[in-house]
Amino acid sequence: MKKICFALVLVLCSINMYGQIPPAPGIKGVTYSFGIMADRYGDEHKGIYSILLHRLLEKQPEFIMCTGDIVAGYTNNPKKVRKQWEDFEYLMRDSKVPFYPAPGNHDVSTGTVLGEWINRYEELYYSFEINDDMFWVLGTDLPEKRGRVSARQAEYFANVLKNKNPHRLFIFMHTPVWRNHKETGFDRIFNILEGRKYYIFSGHEHVFSHTLIDGNDCFVLGTSGGDADPSMPGEIFHYMYITVSKDSVDIQSRGMNDQKYEVFQ
Repeated sequence: MKKICFALVLVLCSINMYGQIPPAPGIKGVTYSFGIMADRYGDEHKGIYSILLHRLLEKQPEFIMCTGDIVAGYTNNPKKVRKQWEDFEYLMRDSKVPFYPAPGNHDVSTGTVLGEWINRYEELYYSFEINDDMFWVLGTDLPEKRGRVSARQAEYFANVLKNKNPHRLFIFMHTPVWRNHKETGFDRIFNILEGRKYYIFSGHEHVFSHTLIDGNDCFVLGTSGGDADPSMPGEIFHYMYITVSKDSVDIQSRGMNDQKYEVFQ
């Protein structure tokens, strides 16, 4: 069965119907803003993702990052997979800014779902630059490497950073593998980041939290529609809005009524 699924991935990759990850945003000024959408799945609360997305778009971000789980996945039925993506595209219909997702476990859960991701985005991990800042998007839930960062992926980011000295790095992923980094292979990434200023944004757990690591802010987002119980601590429906200037990074967490949540808990 595994061979059949991944043969299907290769076929789908060759079709490449849906383009690729957008190029780096063409930002000219030293100050810019972007949004972060969290998990839409699992167990979607219908309507919430759309509300949060429109709240974010009202702030006119120059691009949107995402921590993944944007489709339900977990099926090898091509029609169901295509319908899942059509539903997501409909939700995104009013957004005219570049969208940079990290693959979540739902998004690459089977050979067919993985193939559809590759058709649309081509990449499972990637990077881009804005001014003197770097943006890294990691794949933490790839086939046969669930909840891990492979040596090959770490080598890719080491090469991206080679002979460069970015002012800051913004790092996005689905599963917060930075927490138990020695078991997940993220220690390779921490070695690359040693002595540098970085911010980490992850999802998957559906409970918002903030951790300081060597003075660097590391977040696990709540959800943007995935399963949560708002009566429980940290289980919030929200998006994040980040404003970056030469000397500062302003990080906001906002809810469905645009209310502010405490970020640095």
